[in-house]
Amino acid sequence: MAIPGAVVLLVVIVLVIVAVSGGGASKSPSSAIDYSPAAAGVVSDATNVPLATFNQVKVPSGSASAPTVISKATPLTLNGKPEILFMGDEWCPYCGASRWPIVVALSRFGTFTGLKTALSSGSDVDPDTNTFSFVGSTYSSPYVSFVAVEMQNTSHATLQTPTAAQAKILQTYDSQGSVPFIDFGNKYVVNSTYDPAVLQGLSWAQIASQLADPSSTVAQNIVGSANFMSAIICKLTNGQPGGVCTSAGVQAASSILASVK
Repeated sequence: MAIPGAVVLLVVIVLVIVAVSGGGASKSPSSAIDYSPAAAGVVSDATNVPLATFNQVKVPSGSASAPTVISKATPLTLNGKPEILFMGDEWCPYCGASRWPIVVALSRFGTFTGLKTALSSGSDVDPDTNTFSFVGSTYSSPYVSFVAVEMQNTSHATLQTPTAAQAKILQTYDSQGSVPFIDFGNKYVVNSTYDPAVLQGLSWAQIASQLADPSSTVAQNIVGSANFMSAIICKLTNGQPGGVCTSAGVQAASSILASVK
């Protein structure tokens, strides 16, 4: 039986619509960016650590490499404010560990929106470290600008490509291309914060809920690292805001930072 021309035309139109909308194709894991928004409770705990906890923890209890001081470099700025540049890979457990104090510290100077949850590689050291992803997030602050480049996903596939300027910064101040790489206004570079083994076996909620407890190993490492980052940021902002920069935790970190050459 012949098929009416109108029916054939309708089928063709439907197929075209499906093809354009992507309904018949799936994205490969290496190209898909489909992250779950971080739970509201996790974000709240990570971005609202009590001042008393910062002041009791002071500096990290574990070992971490000292920041590298950059001398006589052109200041790194964005929108008229000092820029903090984070470059990392989502498979990297050390990057995963570092995102926690970044979020904790920067939340003292501004506001994150759109944070996602992520896991480090399941086949690397400290596998499946629970962390955040900065993909699709935004940060606003009257004091500093924050730029994050998540270069590779958990499968080591390209996720975000650095600009030529960002790649040059990484090459200039970290010739080995180590990650995480955190440039604070071309004044300091931080590569390591604390051992990601601290987070092993802990869920996002368990990590976040311990941030307020100064006796917890989690807080001592994450909040202590955040105090160091806060002390560096306070140097970029000329001590603003005063309530953060004059706090006991930041002052303790600043006294140690002053000895770094």
